Amino acid sequence: MTIMGWNECVRKVSLVGVAACLFAGIARAGDTAYVNMETIFEGYYKTVRANAGFEQKKKDFEERVDILRDELKSMVAETKKVDDEAANELLSNEARDEARNKLRLKVERLRAKEEEFSQFRRSGMADLNRGRLVTEEELIKDISEFVRTYCKEKGFRLVYDINGRSLNRMPVVLVYPTDEEITPELLVGINKGHEEDLKQATAEFEALRKTMESKSKSKQDDAAQAPAEAAPAAAAPAAKP
Repeated sequence: MTIMGWNECVRKVSLVGVAACLFAGIARAGDTAYVNMETIFEGYYKTVRANAGFEQKKKDFEERVDILRDELKSMVAETKKVDDEAANELLSNEARDEARNKLRLKVERLRAKEEEFSQFRRSGMADLNRGRLVTEEELIKDISEFVRTYCKEKGFRLVYDINGRSLNRMPVVLVYPTDEEITPELLVGINKGHEEDLKQATAEFEALRKTMESKSKSKQDDAAQAPAEAAPAAAAPAAKP
């Protein structure tokens, strides 16, 4: 689920153990069912809608980061120009002193801009992650309640999550009767009455995802062509005494 991650704009979340044992007691024949909670999580219309919303927020955030990065590059170029003036021995001493004073101001402003840029990226990323975690918890609660209610009404006393993992990341359920898996019917049930919402959210999410992938590829191509511009702040000259 993209709401879970922006390194490559995307990290999946598994509902490990959410439905490993929904009802206590010894199961009789026909009382046991198996479900892939990750499939339901990913296919839930609210999850897809949340993915689309997260991608839009991420897109807005990265656009703002790009604006600040461009401002930073411009300031680096201006500072370098003043640095060259201060080092120009063809200028008079008075002109060079003026250039040095101007350079000190440029460097101070550049450092402040660098800090603003770094702080914006840190706080922005933290805000996105916090929002993602809150949304995850809400989705997990919705899905868990639906599965419990559905299984209780159907008479299942024991339900296993076939996607569940143990602490050493090994599958909890290695072999199970596939004809007793109820994932498809649960997925239909949880989206019942919201099929159009799911369709629309899926289209929005896919469009945003393709836009982000295209933008990421374009940035990679630009970085490959101009590697020296990857970290503009590092090129900032120091103010001369």
